[in-house]
Amino acid sequence: MKAEFLVALDNDHPGFRDPEYRDQRDSIAAKASKYWEDVFDGKDVEIPIINYDPVQDKIWEHVYQRVMQVADTNAVSQIMDGMKELNFNPDKIPTLIEVNNILTPKTGVQMVPVAGLIQSRHFFASLAKKQFYSTQYIRHSSCPDFTPEPDICHDLLGHTPLLMCENVVKTSTVMAQAATICPDEDIIELERIYWFTFEYGLCYENNKIKTYGAGNISSYSDLTRCVDPSQVDHIDFDIQKIIATDYNPMIKQPLLFVSKSLDDALNEISNYLCDKYNLSV
Repeated sequence: MKAEFLVALDNDHPGFRDPEYRDQRDSIAAKASKYWEDVFDGKDVEIPIINYDPVQDKIWEHVYQRVMQVADTNAVSQIMDGMKELNFNPDKIPTLIEVNNILTPKTGVQMVPVAGLIQSRHFFASLAKKQFYSTQYIRHSSCPDFTPEPDICHDLLGHTPLLMCENVVKTSTVMAQAATICPDEDIIELERIYWFTFEYGLCYENNKIKTYGAGNISSYSDLTRCVDPSQVDHIDFDIQKIIATDYNPMIKQPLLFVSKSLDDALNEISNYLCDKYNLSV
């Protein structure tokens, strides 16, 4: 394995001392890197298919079933509609190709593989092409209910149901347009908007607080705690407050913003960015 493909894991990562897990992570990263090399060379190439072992399929099954136990109650209806249309196999980790067969005809978005974390500006710019970078590795078997970084459970269970919603994709495109023209110092604003909405956003639906954020939806514990005001500070949705609020991605979120509805949050984001950067929706 070439050194540039090796995935750096912190020594407190659940898979740090598991050589088989680390080898697979390196292999997945290498395949993602090769995919993009071929794409940039103009080659016609398919998204790589990962061979998961039965233990890893069981991790997916565990996370999927736990999430679905409470999703109907705590996730907004648009998320559940997207989840039903995606019709994930609960027993086996879906391939990105299988997901795209449903997602792309619906909203034009394509899930594409990524070797690891990428710069925010690059991430946002990809949204302009209706591409969403997805990991293909899965969390370590020793901690099925926790991952210190996004994994395929997070990206597929959390993000793809959102990306089945036309209004979400429309607003993501506005964010992408803003990212291509904004100065470097403004990128942090886009990061905070994205974090407190598409990753951890809350809104009212039928007079009940629910979530549409991928970080919440892909985690049983977050899906239950995020809507509970005794565990999380709920703040009225306000773009100016959001862009002034820092966050720590490594902890359970202590405060979240609640909009009047999902569409209201999307409209607020679009209006703010269009006004600031003279964009058209």
